[in-house]
Amino acid sequence: MHLDAFTLAFVSFLISIGQALAFSLLLLILRRQPAMRWWTVGWWCSTLGLVLIALRGSIPDSLSILLGNGLFALDSVLLLKGLSVHLHCRFHWWPAIGLVTALLAGLGVYAFIVPDLRMRLRLFAVQEVIWDLWAMALLIRHGWRDLHLSARLASTVFAADALASLARMAMPLSTSGGSAFDQASGIAIFTYTLTLMLGLALMLSQIMLVTERITNDLRRTARTDGLTGLLNRGALQALARPLLAQCRNTQQPAALLLFDLDHFKHINDSFGHDAGDAVLQRFATLLLRAAEAHPGALACRHGGEEFVLMLPGMNLDAAHALAMTIRSELAAQPVHIAAQPITATTSVGVACAASEERLAALMARADTALYQAKRSGRDRVCVAGVAPPMDSPDSLTSPSPA
Repeated sequence: MHLDAFTLAFVSFLISIGQALAFSLLLLILRRQPAMRWWTVGWWCSTLGLVLIALRGSIPDSLSILLGNGLFALDSVLLLKGLSVHLHCRFHWWPAIGLVTALLAGLGVYAFIVPDLRMRLRLFAVQEVIWDLWAMALLIRHGWRDLHLSARLASTVFAADALASLARMAMPLSTSGGSAFDQASGIAIFTYTLTLMLGLALMLSQIMLVTERITNDLRRTARTDGLTGLLNRGALQALARPLLAQCRNTQQPAALLLFDLDHFKHINDSFGHDAGDAVLQRFATLLLRAAEAHPGALACRHGGEEFVLMLPGMNLDAAHALAMTIRSELAAQPVHIAAQPITATTSVGVACAASEERLAALMARADTALYQAKRSGRDRVCVAGVAPPMDSPDSLTSPSPA
């Protein structure tokens, strides 16, 4: 089947407007995905640019060549901006604006001062390659770790588009004038058709990026406590077991700190639940800071005013020292509600996993140590001794409060 210039232009328009409409409809559903707004506007820019270029000869060249290609370049800028937003990284506007300005200046020169279609095609291809490489760099640096599948797929699409742009630079052109459509050879038609297919692949990769982000966010929400941002109890169960098994396999210690905020009901009853929430959030901040300082650590709100900090690779002495530090920091940093300071304290039970000890047994020993800390006067740390045989009671040591 022969593909003439009109057929290529018409098919391109149908595909482009279909992509723009699809993203506009998706935007109605995915309003909370900010990248969708940038990408949707970009697809409409691309569609309008295609129309202007296809109308060359019927409208002034300044509109067809400069505005049409400028809209294509703007589509690339918006695509990169949306990608940066989606990957939570900074987008640098000035290099993008500079690249678009350089493209339009070059197109103006080779359209009106020194007319040269081949040079215009090369300029456009070169800037397409730059956009593609820029997008790949963003995906590789900021997306591969979190968006495992979709970021790699999108990177592949951008790499293929860069190769297609380089191939278009080799298109044989006659010297009879006219547009690139009019001078299309078999190679040109092939590369142009490939570009259309890559446009569809780009649309699918963008949808996959959004879908994988939503999936990751839902998983994160399902395992996160809404008030404190810590892991919830279910997430601790799911993550702590393999972490404990890994420590056993590598013959590393694993410490578990079990915290209980002292007299928390009294805080709620005396100052209100907003004050109680503020205390919980302040304590969660201390745990998150401790977890970030120890790679692999898990910080969890186990329920109510009870918290867990699991520390792979940490021995009993270091865990006890850390528990004392957290206990002291909480007591020294009162929460202010309506200019009134509210001081909270915590009791802590500390245990270190034995060689074959399971999570439930480790938690039970830490809980026993926590109970002794509360029974001994609260605001203190008690440490469970080495895990005894199955038919013996746990041994406990109770350091005096700091």
